[in-house]
Amino acid sequence: MAIGLISLAEKGGPGLPVFKGAAPFNTGEIGTSSLVEMLRERYGSVYVITNLSELANLPLSGSCLFVTVSPERPYTEAESNEILSSLARCRDIKLLIADENTTSNALLKAAGAPLRVAEVVVLVQQSGLLRLVYDPSTRQYLPPYPVSRFNVAGKVYDVVLDIASYINVSGGNATVFGEYYVGNKTLVSGAVAWSSISLDGQKRDVETVVLSDGSVFLNQVIDRNETYRQFALDLFQSICGTGGCQIVFDASRYTPIPLTDIMNDINGITPLYVSFPTLLGMIIANLIHPSTWFAPLLDYSNSLLKEALQNQLVASVFSVLLALLAFVYFSRGESFIRDRPMGEERLVEVAYAANIREEIVRGKLKLGKEDFKSLYELVDQVMLSVYGLGLKDADLVKRLSEVTGPEKARRYVDAMNKLYGKATGARRTPIVLSWHRTVLKYARESDEVLSKIGVSLMRVEVLEKIARR
Repeated sequence: MAIGLISLAEKGGPGLPVFKGAAPFNTGEIGTSSLVEMLRERYGSVYVITNLSELANLPLSGSCLFVTVSPERPYTEAESNEILSSLARCRDIKLLIADENTTSNALLKAAGAPLRVAEVVVLVQQSGLLRLVYDPSTRQYLPPYPVSRFNVAGKVYDVVLDIASYINVSGGNATVFGEYYVGNKTLVSGAVAWSSISLDGQKRDVETVVLSDGSVFLNQVIDRNETYRQFALDLFQSICGTGGCQIVFDASRYTPIPLTDIMNDINGITPLYVSFPTLLGMIIANLIHPSTWFAPLLDYSNSLLKEALQNQLVASVFSVLLALLAFVYFSRGESFIRDRPMGEERLVEVAYAANIREEIVRGKLKLGKEDFKSLYELVDQVMLSVYGLGLKDADLVKRLSEVTGPEKARRYVDAMNKLYGKATGARRTPIVLSWHRTVLKYARESDEVLSKIGVSLMRVEVLEKIARR
């Protein structure tokens, strides 16, 4: 236990991070954890990767959908090619990109999609609380929260976008399914493109669905607004089809902030980044981890013990207790018994005993309770001479178990003691119908038990006592 605690303390805390972006691990208002859980209930095979290298190790096959929502770090050309190469083992390759920035354009280019998210929009502060969005490419002010109309699975959804960008469609095989209006100009907010690219020397078809805003998938709307929730389900259904698909969410594009850093500035945590139950669980996980309390506990215990041992009386009592504990620990496996002299040895002629056994078998000699008492006393003497324990000693069963097994040892010793009590009149039970058969039975059992501990001629000793009776 000490080694385990030290190892955990050396390794450090669980390192639970908080994500400020639209990460699948963000349980706050602007996270996408609710979307992931909702899709798991619908499709089951939903994965979340924290590194692009994990994608190659996933058991992907059939129809695969790679999802990225408002990535904070842009995809490079090499990373985009790595994603598509990992998806090459899937029968159908599909991408869903919900991004109001240009961070996903390299992935769109690698997929051969004729779609690009427009340049980053610029926010300018106007008088009061009004915020307008300025698009340098068109030199127009855009509404910060435009209402976009989407046509998905034969249904029309009007949803509010959160300072969204728009999509440039440059021909090719693409279809627009979402748009909003600024004055008399139409801006594309949703489009799907089909392209053909070369992967591992083979031509593969790729379906790419792009939204110009990731806010439609955030927890703040999925948890509270049925329209957004149904829109997300219908959109994924239109991509995956009725047969379903394996969905992979990319959580590698967000910068994690260690909880240990945030705990120093707990006021910096807002419901946007983590829900209160999750935050509470993360704090408890850190508090109960040995890296938090083990080292301070050792320091405190060491200081307390040092102060206590400086007191002569306390030091003396502590030494006595330590000695007693050591004595109990090292002596608990030993059995202490009273020393008794060994019984007198008897030499018996085997031929003589054989004649007695023959008379017993023929029925000329009848055995009774006195003979059982003789048998009991003889076995008791043998046990004392071998183990230093009589039949009435509770520890004898434990010693006999080593040679006969625990069940047989317990049954034999228990039966011998009960029958001896019956023979001496100390007990009314057990009921004995024939002492003759009982003595013969337990003479045989005693012979078998004693032979396992190296004592022979048991029957000869018994028959000698009977003959001299």
